[in-house]
Amino acid sequence: MSIRVEPGECYGLAGPNGAGKTTLIRLLLGLSLPDEGEVRVFGQRPDDPEVRRRIGFVPEAAELSPGASPRRLLRRFAVLRGLPLSEAERQGMEQLERLGMAELVDRAAGRLSKGEKQRTLLALSLLGAPDLLILDEPTDGLDPMGRALVRRVLREERERGRTVFLNSHLLSETERICTRVGILHRGQLVREQVVTGRVEAAGASEIVLSDGKVTPVAHDDFAQLNAALDKVRAEGGLIAEVRPLRRDLEATFEAAVTGEVLPPPPPGPPPPEPPHVPARPLRALLAALRVAREIGAELAARRIGWIALGLALLFVGIFLLLVRADVVTGAAAGVRKFGADQETAAKWVGRWAAGVLYWGLLPGALVFAAFFAPPLLETRRTILMHAQPVSRGDVAAGMYAAVLGLVLAQHAFLIALFFGALRWLGMEVSPRFLGMVLPLLFGFAALYAVVLAATYVVRSALLAAAAGMAVFILAAVAFGASPRWLTAVAPALLPSIGPLSQQAMRMGGGERVSLTPFALTAMWAAALFLVLVFVARRSEK
Repeated sequence: MSIRVEPGECYGLAGPNGAGKTTLIRLLLGLSLPDEGEVRVFGQRPDDPEVRRRIGFVPEAAELSPGASPRRLLRRFAVLRGLPLSEAERQGMEQLERLGMAELVDRAAGRLSKGEKQRTLLALSLLGAPDLLILDEPTDGLDPMGRALVRRVLREERERGRTVFLNSHLLSETERICTRVGILHRGQLVREQVVTGRVEAAGASEIVLSDGKVTPVAHDDFAQLNAALDKVRAEGGLIAEVRPLRRDLEATFEAAVTGEVLPPPPPGPPPPEPPHVPARPLRALLAALRVAREIGAELAARRIGWIALGLALLFVGIFLLLVRADVVTGAAAGVRKFGADQETAAKWVGRWAAGVLYWGLLPGALVFAAFFAPPLLETRRTILMHAQPVSRGDVAAGMYAAVLGLVLAQHAFLIALFFGALRWLGMEVSPRFLGMVLPLLFGFAALYAVVLAATYVVRSALLAAAAGMAVFILAAVAFGASPRWLTAVAPALLPSIGPLSQQAMRMGGGERVSLTPFALTAMWAAALFLVLVFVARRSEK
């Protein structure tokens, strides 16, 4: 198909189910790439995230965060789009009020009706005053009053010079809003029509004779129409009136998809090559940080932090039960029995506790975190995010950073609790014990890159967790294994899980650490992160 939409136009797309309407919209937004041909929006490739900064989008089926209110969603999307928060919130509130949502701005999205969610989505799409609105079934689920309200808003936006691209199965709505309509059938544009109140059937007129007889005439241009008029006169007919044959959009639609295919007007010139865009070295970093903030807000809305805190407290409770059962104090007494002083006993207990924490927390956090990504990658959740000025690589990087931040906070809190508990029991553990959060963070960063890349491939939390645990077990087994060459090459093939555990135990005992395992694991994690970004960018090819 070939289509061209001019600035300030309201273009409607119609067609039966499966015709390719939503696929076309995904191509226009850069969410999918065409197998052939070119797509240009504002003269640029639409997969450039900055192009989407000028686009407002209402998807056909999107799931709003159920615990977030429209007011909170405005703030979150303002941050995601990189807009000044106070100004964007003011504009967003004006749009919500304009769309009849003033009394519902603080109600959780999970308690909104489908029509109320659609009006919220339309208000979100108007954030930042975009030049182009792409609307996929924007009135779906709205009652007649709601549809009339949305029609009025879209007309006002068109009058302000905003371009609107609308897909709707409600032909009467399309006819009332749009200035031009294209009918898509089996992936092809089979009809394109200018809308002037009602749709005129191009190439068809009625000749009314003086005796009242009406003769329909099909024609492609005025020359053919005049030839038909000459023929009627030659046969002795007295022409009283010539009028264009008018039919509504529903009749045009039915004719277009049942065989009466009239070719659309020839397309305009091909889109020019996009101009060179200067490199923006900080764009990806800033976009990833915005996504991380959005993912963090979503995880917070799902109470993930409280779940993590509950598990951490459970782990602490088990440890304190062991202490109460004299496991730690008995072991310390045994050390002192062999002539060790209080300082040596505390050092031993610190090393022991650090080892238990490291080998317990790392796989546990890995399996727990594996369940975060699959719900966040569901199409109904991600389509709104991917339509913002971020790339798929930015989304993967933001998700990676958000989960690392959550796990870091959990581990820091848990290690601080352990340290306090040991001190409370009279064990003068070195303050360096608190630094063992770093080996945990480096080890988790390397393993979670594996888990997230696997999630993009299989979209299964269990299989992704299994992939991460397989790497964890291999790395743990390779540490100190025979033959010795395996130990030598393991750091190049696997993250240094074993050496990092040694550094954690040295920190627990108050000793100096070696930076080599940290550097090797950081390089391994960086390489896997690049693989993750590549897999994410290819996930919707």
